[in-house]
Amino acid sequence: MIESGEINDTIEQCFEKQGQGCKYNVMTRFFCGTEHFCKSDAQKALVRAKEHIVNHYAAIGLLEHFHLTLKLLQRRLPYFFPVVPGDPSDMKVNEGVSRNQSYVVSDEMMDKIKRANWADIELYEFVKQIFLRQVRACGIS
Repeated sequence: MIESGEINDTIEQCFEKQGQGCKYNVMTRFFCGTEHFCKSDAQKALVRAKEHIVNHYAAIGLLEHFHLTLKLLQRRLPYFFPVVPGDPSDMKVNEGVSRNQSYVVSDEMMDKIKRANWADIELYEFVKQIFLRQVRACGIS
């Protein structure tokens, strides 16, 4: 984003220009794969993304449940995740840079973003159900 000059864009400007950090349905397209329709047909891309997640991922996590995600990965993929810290507060995390400024996104802009990213929103809800089911099945609390 820095190289393209988008670093100082507002969310509205980035969204309208479809800047590098503001592409529509990024996660749906990622999980869909490399077929042409993954970029051009959100409905087909969503179906394929769901198929790929169900058929090709041993575990899937959610950032807002980071510690549970780590526990799930440890349980389902112990060779790759042999140890998970007992207390998430013991972990050092990159919390980002505080900009000391409050920026409010208008309700109208939020609605535009949600409409444009409807497939990502649906995919998130789908993944959330799978994640919670996997957590329960593994007896993780």
